Amino acid sequence: MDESHPIKVLVVDGSALYRKAISEAVAATPGMTLSGTAPTGDIALRSLGIEDVDMVLLDAGTAGSETVKRIRAEFPDVSIVMISGNSEEEARTTIRALASGAVDLVPKPERGSMTAGMDKVQKGLAELAELMGMHRGPAEAAAAFTVPSPTRKFLRRMGGNDAEGKERRFELVLIGVSAGGPRALERVIPRLSPDLPVPVLVVQHMPPHFTHSLAEYLRERSGIRVREAEDGQGLAEGTVLIAPGGRHMVVEPGAEDTFCVRLDDGPPVNSCRPSIDVLCGSVARCMRRPVLAVVLTGMGDDGARGVEMLKRRGSYCIAQTEQTCTVYGMPRAVAERGLADETADLDKVADRITELTGRNG
Repeated sequence: MDESHPIKVLVVDGSALYRKAISEAVAATPGMTLSGTAPTGDIALRSLGIEDVDMVLLDAGTAGSETVKRIRAEFPDVSIVMISGNSEEEARTTIRALASGAVDLVPKPERGSMTAGMDKVQKGLAELAELMGMHRGPAEAAAAFTVPSPTRKFLRRMGGNDAEGKERRFELVLIGVSAGGPRALERVIPRLSPDLPVPVLVVQHMPPHFTHSLAEYLRERSGIRVREAEDGQGLAEGTVLIAPGGRHMVVEPGAEDTFCVRLDDGPPVNSCRPSIDVLCGSVARCMRRPVLAVVLTGMGDDGARGVEMLKRRGSYCIAQTEQTCTVYGMPRAVAERGLADETADLDKVADRITELTGRNG
C-alpha cells in the first residue's frame, strides 16, 4: 500500500447519519482519504467532474445500476464499491450494480448495531485499501501465456479421443471469481448450454445474503439451471451451484458413486469465506477424474494454491486475460505460478468451457 498516494474516496449516501459514519470509517482507514460526500447519485456525478476521486462508495439504497453505468461511462478510471444493507431489495440492487461495473461491495451496518457494524465496514475498507493499493502500485509483468487450445496429447491423457471426442473428459467445472465477478459471470453463465454434460461449481467472494440474489439474477438470464448451493445437494449435469456468501463449499462423495456439496462455517482462508482454495482442495481429494478450473477477475491470490492441487491430479486451468479483467489479481497469481494451461478473453470463456467439456452447442 502506498501511503504517500492514498486512495481518494467519495461517499454517496442519502442518510446524513450513514454519510458521517462511513466518512469517519474512510478517514480512519490507512491508505484512504476522504475526498467528499454526496447525498444523491446526480450530485455524486457532478462532484466527480470537480473532485479528484479514485473510488466511490455508493449506497445501494441511494443509487443503483444506472448511476454505476454513468460513472463507468463518464469516469472510467474511478472504482465503484457498493455499500449495501442485507434486505432483499438492496441485495438485488447491489447485484445489478455489480453486473453494471461496480467492482465490489461492503455490507452496510443495521441502525440498531451501528458500532459493531461500522467495525466490519472499516475492516472491509482496510482490505479494499490494501488490495487496491497493491493493484495500483508498480508490479512485475505477469508471464505471457499463448496456449490457444489443449493439445491432442493432453485430451488423450484426460480420456478423450480428440477435440471432437464424445467421452466425458472432465468430472466438473470449477469457477473462481472475486472483484468484478457478477459482471464476469453474467458474460459466462448465460452462454452455457442447458445440456452441458458436467456440473458447474462457482465460488464468488461475497458476504452472506447476496449470493442468493446473484443466483436469481443469473438464473433469469440463463438456460442452464442456476442455484445457490444447499448443504447436502447432489451434483448434477447442466446445473450451476453458487457457494453461499459467508460459507465454505466443499465436495464430498455421496451414495452410489455420486458426489454432493457440503457447506461449513470454518475460518476464512486467504481472508475469504467462501474460499476457492477450500473448494479446489476438497475436489482434489475426492474426484477421480480431472476437472476444468476457470479463474476469473478478482483481487488477491485465492485459487492459486487450489489450482496447484488440482493440477497434480491432471486437471486443466483457464485464466482470464489481463485486458478483460476488472482486477487482474487472481488470474495473475495462477499465471505467474505457471498453472494456466491457457488464457482466454472473458467473452471466449463460455465457448472454451463448452469445447473442453465435449459439446459444441
